[in-house]
Amino acid sequence: MKHFKLAIITTLLCVVGVTLLCVLYISSHGTAANQGIPTPPTGNTTPTPMPVPSTSTSSVEPLPAFDELGRQIYSNKEFGFELKYSKDWRIVSEINSPNSPLLFRVSFGDKAHGGEGYDGDWFALVYNKSQTSAEELIKEMGKQFTDRKEQRTNITINNMPAIKVIVMSPSVPDWEYEAVILQKGNYFFMIGNGAIKNPAFDSFFGSFIVNI
Repeated sequence: MKHFKLAIITTLLCVVGVTLLCVLYISSHGTAANQGIPTPPTGNTTPTPMPVPSTSTSSVEPLPAFDELGRQIYSNKEFGFELKYSKDWRIVSEINSPNSPLLFRVSFGDKAHGGEGYDGDWFALVYNKSQTSAEELIKEMGKQFTDRKEQRTNITINNMPAIKVIVMSPSVPDWEYEAVILQKGNYFFMIGNGAIKNPAFDSFFGSFIVNI
């Protein structure tokens, strides 16, 4: 009987000892969260945004079209007209102004020219027919000169009647503003030489076509 009680006491001491050792081990090594084991998030969490690919835009001009003579073809779909200009020239600027009599303007110039303030040599302009007239457009040509001289000629461009106007100033012999004006649909079209004499201008305005 004495031996049986001793065995029970020994067993209980072993159990208590093992329990104490387990408690001491866990305390010294920390919990699962401190051991780098991932734990599920608690409460409201804000998701980390995914990286968005960066995008960039470039203003690459389309390759020009050429005719059989090697001239570049300018085509304006909005106002339905087309012009041809030298392969050595470029489009300098295009300006839209829908709320004024002058609705649109495009200028052309030699690629060798440029610099600050350069606005091109030749121009094509589109006017709202309801807000101006051919006479008003002609009066604006060279109005700064008191000795202004004017010549008018009725011509035809690709079966379209037009007026060719040349304005000169005897006091400035190198200044000669030549323009062709024609009316089609709701617009007046005006092609001008920028008051710079150039024999190639006839070929330029002669290529003008309206498809409206």
